[in-house]
Amino acid sequence: MTYNKQKFTDQYRKIFTPRKTGRKLEAWYSHLLGMMLVLLLLGSSVQAQTLVGYWTFEPGAELVDQTGNFNNLVLQGDATVSAGALDVGPSGWAQAIGYNGPTIFEKTLVSWLRLDDLTTTAGSVLTIDKTDVDEFDGIVFSEQETDRWEAGSSGFARTQNPVPGFAETTTGILIKMAITYQNVNGTARIKIYHDGDLIGNYDKGSLPSWAGANTELLFGVRHTVNGTTRGAVNAHIEEARIYDGVLTQAEIQALTKGDATLPVSLTSFSAAAGNGQVTLNWVTESEVDNMGYDILRADSKDGDYQEISSYQYDPRLKGQINTSSRTAYQYIDKYIQPGESYWYKLVDVDVKGKRTEHGPVNAVLSAGDAVIAKGNLPSEYFLEKNYPNPFNPSTSIKFGVPQLQNGELASIRLVIYNALGQVVRELVNQDLAAGTYRVQWDGRNAQGSLMPSGVYIYQLITPAYQKSEKMY
Repeated sequence: MTYNKQKFTDQYRKIFTPRKTGRKLEAWYSHLLGMMLVLLLLGSSVQAQTLVGYWTFEPGAELVDQTGNFNNLVLQGDATVSAGALDVGPSGWAQAIGYNGPTIFEKTLVSWLRLDDLTTTAGSVLTIDKTDVDEFDGIVFSEQETDRWEAGSSGFARTQNPVPGFAETTTGILIKMAITYQNVNGTARIKIYHDGDLIGNYDKGSLPSWAGANTELLFGVRHTVNGTTRGAVNAHIEEARIYDGVLTQAEIQALTKGDATLPVSLTSFSAAAGNGQVTLNWVTESEVDNMGYDILRADSKDGDYQEISSYQYDPRLKGQINTSSRTAYQYIDKYIQPGESYWYKLVDVDVKGKRTEHGPVNAVLSAGDAVIAKGNLPSEYFLEKNYPNPFNPSTSIKFGVPQLQNGELASIRLVIYNALGQVVRELVNQDLAAGTYRVQWDGRNAQGSLMPSGVYIYQLITPAYQKSEKMY
């Protein structure tokens, strides 16, 4: 878009300025004009694309995607990582299976590398691939044309010899390769850059999308088919990135190795169940403009994730804003039911409100983990009043199971009903050993939706005992 400020100003004044105006009205129009100019400039500004994959191979994060979207790399064959570089060759490559970030459609692949020889051919210095079908895009060296780069793809669906192209003649020098993939009316527009210079520009095929567990990341080989690798490249790869949009040539030229800024450089995120709770732990190596974290939870990996805590009201989740030091965080989720599986996502939020998801991770709390009483076992079944009551948004329910003959397990159900007697959610449905149990209800129904305030009934059901209580 070409923007001519003077032309815009003249046209605006001609259309909107009255023939006769007082000073106050003139000032008001001038102020309005300024606001419109700012909005126009903001609307036409280039939007920065988001990093969805970022590998530096630096000590402490050798195999880690700094965005947290891809699983850790696994070195295959004789591939190694040392001194901040991934060494791949005729029999060495690296692979990361599984991607948890946003769906990738239009994209930019970038890789900084040094070729170790020019005779190892048809491999890739950065490939995004699918494990369940034959589909990949990659920065491929010397496949169709000797010593030249191309946008590799399955069946050459998005591949053709770039013009003018670039023929490598020297090894050991640092090269910045980039390929952009843009959707233009349903057709893929491919642009290939060598050290910022455009060496290929053509339209061919259509763009696939990439998401989920069947997405893999490859270095060294160009792709895999039914577990068999294709091609190889002999190189030291020093950094690689995937953006979820199309960078311009100027933006690619401006990229330098190590200049990427992430709100959070996350090196671990885990969940562990025990003692009637789930403990989340995560570690960052650095933080840039990081306000803090939101915790999301769902009942299944692909379920409806709901926020259960946020830095906005939990000071333990506040970020470090800017730091280059390692920081360890922990969050404990106590509002869980025994025997159920929980999935968690960690969301870091920067000072501009940009949200970056990490995970998900999974934990399952066994029924035994919910036992809270010590000493004597209950002599009979019991169901206590929930606490707190009234509650918002969650409440705790305590019940007891006596010792049965021959140590048998008791068949236990704990069910929530609405005022009409309709089942809202079944909190417990399993055989339990003797003991005292406490479970949490988070105020949600079986579909994960938050229930409105009102009167609810909870009922403990066993073959030998039933009891109900009201809660509000």
